[in-house]
Amino acid sequence: MDIKLLSAVKHWFNKSSYDMVYLEAIANAMDANATKIDIRFRAPSESDYANFHLEIEDNGVGFTDERYAKFRSLMDVDDKDVAHRGLGRLVYLFYFKDVHIKSFLVNRQREFDFADEVTDIVETETGSERTGTIISFDEYRLIKLKDTKFIEAKWLKGRILNKFISRLYSAKEEGNPIEINIIVELGEKRFVENINADTIPIFEKQEFSSVSTIDGEMTILYSILPCDIKESSVVTALSIDERDEDFALFEKPIPGYNIIFVLKCASFDGGMDDTRQTIVLTGTDKKILQKDYLAKVREILDVKIPQRKEKRREKVSQLAEKYPYLAGYFSEDEVIVSSDKDVVAKALGAFSHAQMSLLAKTKLTIEDYQKSMDVSGRILTQYILFRQYIVKQLLEITFDQHESEIHNLIVPRYKEYSGENTVSDIFSCNLWVLDDKFMTYRNVLSEKETTDLLRIFDEDAPENIDRPDVSVIFSANPTTAEKFDVVIIKLKKRGLKPGEKMRVEYQLEQRARALYPYYEGKIQSMWLYGICDIDEEYEAHLDTAGYAPMYSDGVVYFSTSPIAVKMHPKVSVPANRYIMDYKALVNDAGRRNELFLRMIKEAIPNNNTQLSES
Repeated sequence: MDIKLLSAVKHWFNKSSYDMVYLEAIANAMDANATKIDIRFRAPSESDYANFHLEIEDNGVGFTDERYAKFRSLMDVDDKDVAHRGLGRLVYLFYFKDVHIKSFLVNRQREFDFADEVTDIVETETGSERTGTIISFDEYRLIKLKDTKFIEAKWLKGRILNKFISRLYSAKEEGNPIEINIIVELGEKRFVENINADTIPIFEKQEFSSVSTIDGEMTILYSILPCDIKESSVVTALSIDERDEDFALFEKPIPGYNIIFVLKCASFDGGMDDTRQTIVLTGTDKKILQKDYLAKVREILDVKIPQRKEKRREKVSQLAEKYPYLAGYFSEDEVIVSSDKDVVAKALGAFSHAQMSLLAKTKLTIEDYQKSMDVSGRILTQYILFRQYIVKQLLEITFDQHESEIHNLIVPRYKEYSGENTVSDIFSCNLWVLDDKFMTYRNVLSEKETTDLLRIFDEDAPENIDRPDVSVIFSANPTTAEKFDVVIIKLKKRGLKPGEKMRVEYQLEQRARALYPYYEGKIQSMWLYGICDIDEEYEAHLDTAGYAPMYSDGVVYFSTSPIAVKMHPKVSVPANRYIMDYKALVNDAGRRNELFLRMIKEAIPNNNTQLSES
């Protein structure tokens, strides 16, 4: 059965990366027992794709009759050979139209082209003992190069080392070091990099066992070398089919160190997909492997870099201080390999899992009860910390910010809340900023028309398009109770002129007049809150208007004077009115919350002991 090569190329390598051309050629050269490999790339410029020219030369055994026969037959590999796929060379054709191969054998030379098929076979007698292969790549197929780093000599050196470091080390250890030279010419510029025995670090070995694989027995090769902090790097890999496949454990390098860990196990061979782009590891549990690998890495690092252990503990303590409700759920393993954001996310996931485990139980043991007390305490801590965040955001409100930004922090605009969902809405509706008693609301309407408020307790209420910033019904259910309380809140942006500030009183009075028809029948009390900046001039006005000052860490004025609804005859409605500045609003809320926070921090132990799971 004939196979059209270009169709096969598109099928298997449409998601490949250009550096795979180098890696496949180097792997094949090593398979051919090469000890010297030269990579030569040239182009007039890095963007002159039409004139890219690449040559990869080695001194291996060359395309012997057996190797040449396998090259001509796609996927022609021994059934017992799990390390090879017989597909890798297709990646050449994904990037280049013209691939020419010249192979030197003892006393003869073989040349052929690799394109839609293997063609132009030329064999000549040479009488030379030279062996090896030169592969020339021309006529770059794609519109552009995805990343110019692929043709940077220094980057290529690092990529090759990361992919073949354990194989290069083994060759060095066996006394057959492999030399790889990289030459890149871009116009008049020439860049040279070299990999040789001196480049390869001396590895230490550590044996350990894991239940994640069939074999169980594994070997870690590792190198931990001090370096300039700017050169810090970390590689963690699995050795699969004599290539080192990235198996990321670290979010970022450890500053001041070049670190390499390569895990080897016989059962890993054959553990890549057909194009060597994805680790599959049949017969291996990757999650267990990652956990065991990471634990062993931490153990080694604690011995080789002992100061890291103390820093890790410091980081855990810092996170526990910042997120006290997650203390005991931070993993020391995660701290050394992940960003703070990821460490917190995983701790939160573990905490949520503990919650769900308890909720799923129909009967609690004494241990479960103790754990439920711990979990509920953490949830409360999480809420108190969230409140502290809201206070902090309110403190940072500036004069140039719109009142909607303040509004959204207290109660998001255009939202409506029901007391039936108080617990699920507790991280959204922040009326506690005014006073903790407002956490027990029945209904909250944020910037909704007055009509929406009135029709909660009177379906036939007239149309009123006025929009209070926040309207609250609390103390009782208006559909069943005879009487209930109503709260109206009006916010004004910071930095307004005195005359504009006074509008807050007028607008509150308007709301009271709209509610008057329901006062005697449904409304028990009306509470009106105006929040704005209060300077000395406005304070004098409030005093003149009959408002009395109240104790606060800011400025608060209070009035119980009735509000006139109409004058002829005069009709008034009682209302409790508060005019306060932002300092009073935020600082009073902050003081109340700070007390809760201090109590929690003093109650939390200083350790990070993880709770056991039943």
